[in-house]
Amino acid sequence: MSRVPTDAAAQRYVTWWEGLPQTLHETEAVFAPDGRFVDPFSDIRGAARIRQHLARAYERLHDVRITVTDQAFSGRVAYLRWTFGFRLGRGRAVREIIGMSEVHIDDEGRVTLHFDHWDAASQIYEAIPLLGNLLRKIKRRING
Repeated sequence: MSRVPTDAAAQRYVTWWEGLPQTLHETEAVFAPDGRFVDPFSDIRGAARIRQHLARAYERLHDVRITVTDQAFSGRVAYLRWTFGFRLGRGRAVREIIGMSEVHIDDEGRVTLHFDHWDAASQIYEAIPLLGNLLRKIKRRING
């Protein structure tokens, strides 16, 4: 069996990722069976469990939009810069998270590791009234 090029596998993954939640049914085809998904809130192993985790997350989100804005490659790893837009409830303001995913790809073109890198403190926690005030105060003290 020939090795799937990293850029082709990454493009397949980007199409799946940008298509969520409508593309959830393709998760097991995109991830290796023992693939792993890591973000600031979770660490999930197994393609079926990743699909279930994402399905639960998308039940709470509305107007989801994921846009991959840049890509870079190093060996069998793709680095994807993205913007994740969503609403937590109908009628609520659109929130955006900007981050980068480190995506490891096996020879068959399936994802073995998706590791998200983004700042949960400034992009999520600071929006929570009491916690956000505390985090901003700490940040000001650290920055002098």
